[in-house]
Amino acid sequence: MNLNKLPVGASIIVYASSLLDSKLKEITEDARKDMIKYFVESAIEKANRDLKLIKEHKITHSTQWRSKFPNEPLSDLIEKGHIPGSPTIDPEKASIKPDHKEIAEKSSVKQTTAILQQFYDKSHQKLDPLIQKAGEPESISIPHTTFHQGAFEADMVFKWNDGRGFQVRTKIVTVVNERGTWFARYPTTFHDVVLKGGVPMKSPSEKKLQTEF
Repeated sequence: MNLNKLPVGASIIVYASSLLDSKLKEITEDARKDMIKYFVESAIEKANRDLKLIKEHKITHSTQWRSKFPNEPLSDLIEKGHIPGSPTIDPEKASIKPDHKEIAEKSSVKQTTAILQQFYDKSHQKLDPLIQKAGEPESISIPHTTFHQGAFEADMVFKWNDGRGFQVRTKIVTVVNERGTWFARYPTTFHDVVLKGGVPMKSPSEKKLQTEF
């Protein structure tokens, strides 16, 4: 199996719009490669920083590391220089694992797939009710997608035959919590909302669209 091609959106659920579903899958595939690369590079950078700290501070035990760096879990790409699985560390022999790239990629693919699946699901949850009210859009375009420093952004423009339409900006913002675990936020904003008959909506919001669109 090609780890870079794990599917997002594989489901027996019938969504409100097959067009929206295909566009969301297009967006997730567009984000996948850059996101995996970012996670791999971040993991390797952290491993090198951690190894440097082990040697500088002569860390000899995992508890010593946790005490000195409570908000920085020790990278799992580091070979501690002792028996595998042992909490003891040999600062002289500690090194980056020879298969660190493979380990980092496997972990990054898993993280990326989970994050993109959540993005796909949350986007459907927010947009499907609008499509159920307005019907299948005449068109959905994707003017741009960007990925920079762990943040992915995509714009989608929806248009209907009756004059309705809007632009939705969806983001995936990846951050690390105090335990060193990656998680993501998925902010969504609506712009240039036009109601049935071509009437612009003032101060559009997700809540207003749910009741007025």
